[in-house]
Amino acid sequence: MVAVAALIAGMLTIASAPPASACAPLTKRQVFRALRAGNMETVTLRTFHLDVKLPKTVAIGEVAKIKVNVTRPADEDPIGLGVPTPRPTTQPAEDAIVGVGLMIGNVFLPGAALTDAKGDAVVKIKIEPWAPAAPVNVSIYAWRVAYNNACLTVQEDGYEAMPRAFKTTD
Repeated sequence: MVAVAALIAGMLTIASAPPASACAPLTKRQVFRALRAGNMETVTLRTFHLDVKLPKTVAIGEVAKIKVNVTRPADEDPIGLGVPTPRPTTQPAEDAIVGVGLMIGNVFLPGAALTDAKGDAVVKIKIEPWAPAAPVNVSIYAWRVAYNNACLTVQEDGYEAMPRAFKTTD
């Protein structure tokens, strides 16, 4: 009886195991198809520290240049609990996507750039004519996919919110 139970348990284990190809590297098309279907798990680790340099003022119709330096490690724990973590050394984060959103009154203006080998990116955003002369709230998010397959995506990121960071002028 014990032998039969062990045999059935073994068969269930073998029958339920996914094929080795289930976690093989994916093409871009396969990734977007899986995201639409909602069958991918994403783990995000807060590993980026963002140093941001903003202009004091930008005239409406001109281009705001937001300079961002992205480095590792972050100054908080990687799982995002907010526990401060010392940064004894830093390393630039190359090929990270830096997204910037400017909120000026009720106008939202987005922009993005990719970091270079030094972790530097300059995000250029035109202040459109319909934006008011007002204080600008800035949100900056940097991320990079560290690992990706059919089962799992591991992403590292960093975020900075800067209320009333600079002003637009007429």
